[in-house]
Amino acid sequence: MHLYPEDIEERLEFDRVKELLANYCFGEQAKQRCFSLRQFNQVERISSLLDEVDECQLAILQGDKLPLLPYENITEDLYYLSKNNYVLEIESIVRIFDQVHIIKGVVDFFASKNNQQQYSILYEIATQIIWAPNLLKSYTRIFDEEKKIKPSASPALSAIYKKIRAKERQVTRVFDQIANTFKSKGLLSDTVESYRSGRRVLTVNAEKKRSIPGIIHDESSTGKTVFIEPNEVVSLQNELYEFESDKRQEIYKILQVFSAELRAHKDDFELWQKIIIRLDFIAAKAKLAVAMKASKPQLSHDQIIQVKEAYHPYLLMVNNEVDKETIPFDLQLDVEHRILVISGPNAGGKSVTMKAVGLIQLMLQSGMLVPVNPDSRLGVFNKLLADIGDQQSIEDDLSTYSSRLKNMQYFLAKSGHKTLMLMDEFGSGTDPKIGGALAESILSELNKKKAFGVVTTHYSNIKMYAHQAKGLINGAMLFDQEHLSPTYRLEVGKPGSSFAFEIAQKIGLNQKLIQLAKKKTGKATKAVDELLVDLQNEKLALEKELSKANDEKHQLAKLIRKYEELNSDLNFKKKKFKMESKEQKFKVMADSERELKEVIKELKEEKALAKAEALQRKLKEEKENLVDTIKDLEEVVYYSKNYDIGSFNVGDFVKLKKGGNTAEILEIKKNKIEVAVGLLRMKVAAHDIVPADEPIERKSKKSISFDLDKNIYALESELDIRGYRKAEAELFITEFLDNAFLGQANVIRVIHGVGSGILRKTLLAQLREYKGIKKVYQDVERFGDGVTFIEI
Repeated sequence: MHLYPEDIEERLEFDRVKELLANYCFGEQAKQRCFSLRQFNQVERISSLLDEVDECQLAILQGDKLPLLPYENITEDLYYLSKNNYVLEIESIVRIFDQVHIIKGVVDFFASKNNQQQYSILYEIATQIIWAPNLLKSYTRIFDEEKKIKPSASPALSAIYKKIRAKERQVTRVFDQIANTFKSKGLLSDTVESYRSGRRVLTVNAEKKRSIPGIIHDESSTGKTVFIEPNEVVSLQNELYEFESDKRQEIYKILQVFSAELRAHKDDFELWQKIIIRLDFIAAKAKLAVAMKASKPQLSHDQIIQVKEAYHPYLLMVNNEVDKETIPFDLQLDVEHRILVISGPNAGGKSVTMKAVGLIQLMLQSGMLVPVNPDSRLGVFNKLLADIGDQQSIEDDLSTYSSRLKNMQYFLAKSGHKTLMLMDEFGSGTDPKIGGALAESILSELNKKKAFGVVTTHYSNIKMYAHQAKGLINGAMLFDQEHLSPTYRLEVGKPGSSFAFEIAQKIGLNQKLIQLAKKKTGKATKAVDELLVDLQNEKLALEKELSKANDEKHQLAKLIRKYEELNSDLNFKKKKFKMESKEQKFKVMADSERELKEVIKELKEEKALAKAEALQRKLKEEKENLVDTIKDLEEVVYYSKNYDIGSFNVGDFVKLKKGGNTAEILEIKKNKIEVAVGLLRMKVAAHDIVPADEPIERKSKKSISFDLDKNIYALESELDIRGYRKAEAELFITEFLDNAFLGQANVIRVIHGVGSGILRKTLLAQLREYKGIKKVYQDVERFGDGVTFIEI
C-alpha cells in the first residue's frame, strides 16, 4: 500500500496504535514486528491474517489463552551454537530453554483434539513443531527450577560438592575460633569479618594490624580498617579454592557435552523461535482486539467503505482508560457516492471521523481487527493519501497554503479508482473566495479520477458542489442547539453548519459583537445552508424512491423468469413422464419377446409353428412402433430447443438434457464437446446440452471418461466402484442404472468390494429409488460378498 506523506502514520495516530500493540507482546522481536507493520493489497492475504487474529481472540474470550511467556532473542546464541566445539554459557542455555518451555506449552495446548478443531488455523502453525521430549529431560537433569546447575548434574560434580561442603565446615570452625579470640582482645572492628576475592577475612583496626599474623588482602577507603586472612585458615581456604576450581572445570565439561547435544537441534531452535514470535505477534493483535471489542468485517474485492458502529480506534482506547464514552459513526462510500464532504461546527468531530476512516483502513490492511460492527464491509485500496494539519516548512520556504497546494498536486498526479484520500479543512489557508473556488476545481478533477475520499470543510461552495455532482455526498456533524454543544454524531446525506455564532455565545463572547457580526454576514449566508439542507433531503428522498422502484423492477423480472422456468419445467416433466411410460412398456415387451421365443420352441415340438411366428411378427411390429414413439418423444423432450456449437466456450457451465446434471466444458473439437460432470468426463453433441450457471465446486482425485453419443443399448452390464468415495460412487451408480434401464441387459452387476460395507449400502440405497428392479442378489460361492447382481 502506497502511503503519502511520509508521516501519515503519525498524522492518523497509527504510530500510537502500534505502541499499544507492542505493549501486549512478550518478546522484543514481536514488538519490532509491531513497529514495522506492513499494509497489504491482496484481499486473500488480509483475510488470512484477520482469520488468525480472530481465532486467537476467540481463544482468549473462551479462556483458552496460548501458553506464551516472556522470552529473549536467541539468534546470537544459536550462531555460536552452530560453531563446532563451542561451549554455550549458562545464560545462553537458559535463554534457549525459556523458549523450549514455551514450545512445550504450545504442544500440550494442541494435544487436545478440541483445541485442534476449534483453533485450526493456529494449530496449523503449531504442526510445524517436531517435538523432542529428551531435550527437557536433559535440561532438568542438569538445571534446577532456579535455572542453576544442580550439584547432581554429574557424579564427579556431586563428589566435588561434598568435598566443598566438608572443607567449608572446617574453615568455619577454625575461622570462628580465631575471630572469637581476637575479638575478645579488642583487635577487630565491629563488623568482625568480611570477604575479599572470595576468601573469608577478619576486619582489623589499622593500628592493630601487626597483632594478627596473616595475609593482608585489602583496606577500607578511609584506611582505618584492614582485611586480614589469618595464617591458620590460609591453607584451608587454598584447598577450598582448588575445589571450587575443580567444580568450574566439571561444570564446563557438563556444558560442553550438553552444547554438543543441543547443536543437533539448532535448526529446531531457529524454527521454534520464529513460531513463538509469530504466535506472540498474533496474540498481541488479538489482545488489542479484545480491548477494543474489535471484529473482522466482511472483505470485498470492490472499493467500498461501509462501516457500522465504527469507532476511532485510538480515541476509543484513550476514552476507555478514563471511562469516557466514545461516539460511533456509520458511513458508506461506494460507486454511487465515492467522496464524503463533512461539514459542521469546529471541535464537532469532523477531523476525528475523517482520521478514523483512514486509521481503520490502515489497521485492516495491516491484518488487524477493527472496532466496527462485523456486518460492516470494507474493500482494499492501493494508495492512502492524506492532507492533514499544518505542513508549512521553513526549510523548503513553504507556507501552510503552499504546502497544501503541493499535496493537491501530488493527489492529482497519483489518484485513481483504488485511492483513498483524506483532506482536512479543504481549501483553507488563503482568501476564502479564491481558496474555495480552487478547492472546488481540484475536487472536480479528483472526482473524475474515480478516487474515494473523506473531505472536511466549512466552505458553502464545496457543500453545494457535493450536492450537485455525481459521486459525492454531503455529511454533517450534528450540533445540540439547545445546549449549544457538539454531539460528535455524523449524519450522512445533508451538509452541516459551522454554528460559529452559537459557539461564540457559549464561550461568553460579548453579545454586542455577536449581533454586529450577524448583521455584517446578513441573511444570505444562513439561507444558503438551509437551502442546501432542503435540496439534499429532496435528493435523498428521490434516490430512495428510485432505488425502491429499481428493486421492485428487478423483483418482478425475477418472478417472471421463475414463472417461465416453472411452466417450462412442468411441460418438460409431462412429456418426460409420457416418454418414460413408453420406455417401461418397451421393456415389458422385450421381456415378453424372450418368453415368446421359449413358447415358439415348445410349439415347434407341437407342430404349431405358423401360429407362433405370426404372433412374433405382431409383437415385433408393436415393438418397432414403440421405439419410434420413444424417439419422437426424446426429440420433443430433449431437443425442442437446441444451441449450435458456437454458443459454447471452454470453461462455460452447461446442463445435460438427459439426466439434468450440470457440467463444465473442458474442450471443443469440431462437432464434439468434452464436459466434466464432477469426476465424470464425457463427450456430447451441442444439441445434448443447454447453458447453465456455475454450480458449487466439487473436487476429486479420480475421473472417468464417457461418450454420450455411443449406443446406449450396447452399454456395459458391469460397474466397478471399488476405491471411490461415497459421493463419487453415487454419481456412477445413478448414471449406470439410468443407462441400464434403457439398454438390453436383463441382469447387471456392480463390483463394490467388501471393506466396511459403505459402498454396498450406498448401492442398495440407490436401488430403492428405482421401481423397475425385479431382484437384487449375490452369488457368494462364485463371486464372494463383493459383487451384487441386479435383475431388471
